[in-house]
Amino acid sequence: MVLVRIIGLGSMNNAGILWDFALEAMCSGPCRLAFDLAECRGMDSTFMGTLVGLSQEIDERMGGDGWVCVFNVSDANRELLGIIGVDKYVRFRACMPMEPIETQALVGGDVSPEKRYEIVRRAHEKLVSIHKRNEARFGAFLESLAAEMGRAGGRSE
Repeated sequence: MVLVRIIGLGSMNNAGILWDFALEAMCSGPCRLAFDLAECRGMDSTFMGTLVGLSQEIDERMGGDGWVCVFNVSDANRELLGIIGVDKYVRFRACMPMEPIETQALVGGDVSPEKRYEIVRRAHEKLVSIHKRNEARFGAFLESLAAEMGRAGGRSE
C-alpha cells in the first residue's frame, strides 16, 4: 500500500507528479493507494479527475487486486467528490489519526505546456466519462482547451 498525504490543495499543479508516481507504484504489483486528506484544503477538477483515472487504471491493470481510497476527508471535500461523482470510484474510509511518520515530498520539475494540457485533458475526460452531468460542467472547457492547444501548435485530439 502506498500512502499519499495531500497537504494544501489537490490541484492540476500536483496531479501530474501524482499520476507518474502512482503508475510507477503499479509496476511493483498489486497497488493500493490511500490518500490522507486531513490537511487537504480543497481539490480542483483536474485533481479529482486524476483520482478517477488512477482508480480506473488500477482496475484495468490489477483486475480488482488494487484500489484507491481516501480518508480523513473533510465535509467540504466529501461534498466536492460527491458532486462530481468521484465517490463512486474511490473508497471512503473513516477518520484515522495518523502517527507522525517520515514522508517524502513528491516534487515535479517544470511541466511543459503540452504535458500540462495532457494532464488536464485526461482528468476532465475521465470526469465526463463517469457521469452525464459532468458533460455540461466540463464539455465546453474541453473544447476550449483543445482549440487553444490547436492554435498553439499542440495536440487537439
